Amino acid sequence: MFREFQKINEKCSATKKQLFYRTIKPFPTILVKATNQMLNINKHIMKRILFLTGFLFFAALFAVNAQRTPGTNARQATQQGRIAEGVQSGEISRPEEAKLRAQQRHINRSKKQAKADGVVTPAERGQINRKQNRASRNIAVEKKD
Repeated sequence: MFREFQKINEKCSATKKQLFYRTIKPFPTILVKATNQMLNINKHIMKRILFLTGFLFFAALFAVNAQRTPGTNARQATQQGRIAEGVQSGEISRPEEAKLRAQQRHINRSKKQAKADGVVTPAERGQINRKQNRASRNIAVEKKD
């Protein structure tokens, strides 16, 4: 009797399994397809987002670097310190100081003009550098007088 019950149970379970797989099996494939489509869309969107983020980062980086003139700023501060030192020591007179300070203001105006368009070109950097060289020579000459 147990064997008969087992056979009946196997037949029922086989039909149950068939019914189960007939009804449930299509759902996972639909879900897998839908999930793959969603992942492909998400990958596409993520690629765009990463590309745009990278582009904006590098654009901002170049914009910031183009506007900076750290070497000329430090050099100008040194020159102004040399002028003040010369005035204190008496090597530079008041009229000479006024002339040298006017030259420093002219360099500042040149730097502001160079930065106005957002990009300091190599030619503009060279022009500012030449003006600072001239100012440095003038300071040295006025200190020796």
